Amino acid sequence: MPNLYAFWHADMLPLLIEHEGERVAMLVSSHRDGEIITRVMRAFGYHAIRGSTSRGAAGALRSMVRTLREGCTVGVTPDGPRGPAREFSPGPAIASFETGVPVTLTAVVADRAWYLRTWDRFMIPKPFARITVCYQPAIAVPGPTARDAAAFAPSLGAMLNSLHDVALAQR
Repeated sequence: MPNLYAFWHADMLPLLIEHEGERVAMLVSSHRDGEIITRVMRAFGYHAIRGSTSRGAAGALRSMVRTLREGCTVGVTPDGPRGPAREFSPGPAIASFETGVPVTLTAVVADRAWYLRTWDRFMIPKPFARITVCYQPAIAVPGPTARDAAAFAPSLGAMLNSLHDVALAQR
């Protein structure tokens, strides 16, 4: 059964390791930086769906919907590839609504990590760091229309930020 994992862009690296070898497709930017990420993901056994909110958004959404309907799990960073950080874009909510596949919000914290000086403060856990991963029970995106689903995106963002606070408290 497919699932739609949504997590902040900064938390991507530990999750690549957590779900290594699973049949997961990740939404990755069409930009040339996305090519680097795609190569790293493929080394971990992931498939790439190319596109983002800033480049090829409609095509990326169609590809996400098609991939979910084919029964494959999709991972997406709803604030990527350029931010603003921790702001949930409507694409994943619309994909969930269109396919009936619920969203599983996922938060990650590490007790020791390096944080890059990027728009999202990308996290790289230090060796031997304790990593806490929290999953919210799957959420069905409500609404009779895709527009209603898109309007639900900020609520998903607030829930993901709250889940991140829970992960911090469990650390």
